[in-house]
Parts: sequence; C-alpha cells; structure tokens
Amino acid sequence: MSRLKLVGLIALRSTVIGFLSGTVTGALLGLMLSSWVAGVMLGTVFGIVLGAVAGLLLGVVTSVFFYPLARVSLYRAIATIIAVVITGSGAAMWGPWYFSSTRMTPMSAVTLGFGSVLASLIAGWAGALAAQDIAQWYEREHVILCVEKK
Repeated sequence: MSRLKLVGLIALRSTVIGFLSGTVTGALLGLMLSSWVAGVMLGTVFGIVLGAVAGLLLGVVTSVFFYPLARVSLYRAIATIIAVVITGSGAAMWGPWYFSSTRMTPMSAVTLGFGSVLASLIAGWAGALAAQDIAQWYEREHVILCVEKK
C-alpha cells in the first residue's frame, strides 16, 4: 500500500467514525438543549470536520513516522493523543464561541456550558476509540502486507 493511499484510508475511516459519533452526540445533546434537529446538524458537521482533521493529521504522521509499522505501542499512544487533542479541543471551542455571540440567561448559560464540556469529553472519548480502531486496522494491514511480501 502506498503512503498516499494509507493517508487517504486513515482519513476516510476517521471521517466516517466522526460522522457517526458526532451525529449521535449531537442528537443526545440536542435533546438536552431542547433542539434535537439543531443538535443533530451541529453534531454531524462537527463530527465530519473534526474526524477529517484528526484523520488527515494521523494519516500524515503515520506515513512519515510509522511506515512501515515497527513500534506498535508507540503508534497506539500517538494515535490516541492526536485524536483526543483534535476532537476534544475542537468540540470545546464551540462553547466559548457560542457564548460570545449569543445573549442568554444564567440558566441557559449553565446548560450550554455543561453541554459544551460534556460534548468535548464525549468527542475526546470517541476520538480515542476511533484512534484505537484505526491503529488496530493499520496493524492488521501491516501484518497482511508483510505476509504477502514473503
């Protein structure tokens, strides 16, 4: 498998996982903020964007530093750190932006603040799970390629 194909497959995999987890998270948080449709739409957009960014970065790091795969445990750790930082911080940025652009009551500010923190924690956790899924996939692909070369 070429390095470019590896980057593309990792980015695609991460984007699909981001889409799914963002949609589900958005639906759950939309119920809490009493706007299910807006939550789904916002969660889907954030999931796709953050999943694609994390996937592209992970793909580039993989192709530059972990091609071929020699240190599996280090790769798993790096993949998890990249995914958690990108997805968690990306989701966390939404709350302050929304706070600065909207007039709200103290109760809605607390609800939105809690929702923003919860969304960033869920996004970070989903990013970590996605990174582990991608790392397992890459390990399997690497083993298959090594066996085929022999």
